[in-house]
Amino acid sequence: MIRLYVKCPYCTSVFPSGFQAESPTQLIGFLYLCERCRRIFPCSPPDYLEKVDGEFRRAMKKEEIFALPPPQGVLVSGPDLFSLGGEVFIESGKRLGSNRAIVVFRERKTTKVHSSKQEVIQKIRNKELFKLLKDLVNSFMDALDKPFLPDYGSWYDRIKTLVEGNSSIVAEMLLKRPDLKDEKLSRCLVSTEKFLKFVLKEDLSRKPPHTSTREGYQEELTFFLEKLFKEKDRLLREGFYTSDGLRRAFNELLVKEYLKYEAYLYDDYVSDFLICPLENFVGSTKIDLGHLLTIRKITQDEFHSLVEAEEKYEGKFPESYPEFVLYIPVEGKPNEHIEPVITALRLLREEKVGLTKVYYGYALPCKPWKVLEAPEESKFVRKPEDALYILSEPENKKLVNLLSLLERTKSVGYLTIAMRRFNFAYRRDRLEDRWIDYFVSLESLYSKSSESTEVTHRIATRVSKALADTFEDRMKLNKKMKKWYGIRSRIVHGTQVSLNQREVQEVGEVVRKSLKWFMNQKEYADHDKIIDELDLRP
Repeated sequence: MIRLYVKCPYCTSVFPSGFQAESPTQLIGFLYLCERCRRIFPCSPPDYLEKVDGEFRRAMKKEEIFALPPPQGVLVSGPDLFSLGGEVFIESGKRLGSNRAIVVFRERKTTKVHSSKQEVIQKIRNKELFKLLKDLVNSFMDALDKPFLPDYGSWYDRIKTLVEGNSSIVAEMLLKRPDLKDEKLSRCLVSTEKFLKFVLKEDLSRKPPHTSTREGYQEELTFFLEKLFKEKDRLLREGFYTSDGLRRAFNELLVKEYLKYEAYLYDDYVSDFLICPLENFVGSTKIDLGHLLTIRKITQDEFHSLVEAEEKYEGKFPESYPEFVLYIPVEGKPNEHIEPVITALRLLREEKVGLTKVYYGYALPCKPWKVLEAPEESKFVRKPEDALYILSEPENKKLVNLLSLLERTKSVGYLTIAMRRFNFAYRRDRLEDRWIDYFVSLESLYSKSSESTEVTHRIATRVSKALADTFEDRMKLNKKMKKWYGIRSRIVHGTQVSLNQREVQEVGEVVRKSLKWFMNQKEYADHDKIIDELDLRP
């Protein structure tokens, strides 16, 4: 048996695929999750590697794709990228996965399904509401059982027409679809009206973001039905079901989605939220940052919603799998919380961390998420060679303390400018640009607005006094700062300089320590006084 490996095209790390085969050509292609850079990438049979005499080489010479024929079905694990929000039935042995492969299906034993089904049904709180919604779903499925042409609009548009009961548009639909039966459409309208009357008189939460109007419940119902129709489409496309199997899978999906919707309807404390995938970041535990903000692992349902949003707005699957996210409830101005958290992380450790996108999630569980642009100061340039930002549990408290300091000093002008340029450096691809950002930050911290001469001497002296403890260390740092400031001047005046990553990181660490030093001063807001006291030090 040959043990097979895969190579990440982004960071070039090689790791076991989780597969063994008598011949590599027995394998089908899979998507893989790189454990180092968290990128998602495909690996087809010609790309699998084997290890020979300590070196990796291609395990096959030509592309021949076969399904692996194991004697028994194997549980598929991993990020579950294409999962339909749960597990589906497949014939035993048709697919094989590993703990790193991202695959479509997950096998589940029939006996386990039947025992859990009754438990799930018992969780339903409002049986009458469930019956009304189930009848409504069945009527829509019966009426819209055949596919529409593209010019009929999206599932959302078609469903909304019937939910709102617009007679003229329904009549137009019948003209385009003469095969639709009047009585089937009438049943949709009647079941919708029954549902709306029931929810409007029922004792449900009316507190925002919940609705309290007929129009609001029509919109919620449209989103609920749209999700079910889309999921049914996916089940049909996979082609692994008999008609009975499809019916069972859909009924399970209906109950699962209903339970989410029901929980939302009765919960007074739900809110919309932001999910911010932390790139290049690995934590150890859930971190409570206060104000209901948390850093934690992404849930499976959240990742499915994220993938759905990427498909809808970007037309493709995400390139990476975010293991950890920043969760922010939408209250007031949620975006104002993002930059302080990213800044606190950057002040704590030197490894790169940041955002590329932010996702707006709705309290209504069936409503698709939106993809938002990440705030400017939270963005960063990530390179394959960058080390992972690994936050240990003892550092969690330090992170929370830094957030408190940032909150306390957020309106102080010189600190705001210095912090902004510190964050801008993370977005720069060129070392020279990062160097300039760092020194603009240092000038904002260590120079008075009235000073325009002897800048090099002043900054070098003040930095060494603030950050170095002994006379010897101060002299060393003073010398380095003068050298580094000279490089800054040559870059600004267009002279070519040779910089290396180590030097840039060293200057970045000086900026990091300086920002924390100023924020911890008792009279942090009185910039001139801090500078005067620093100048008086021996």
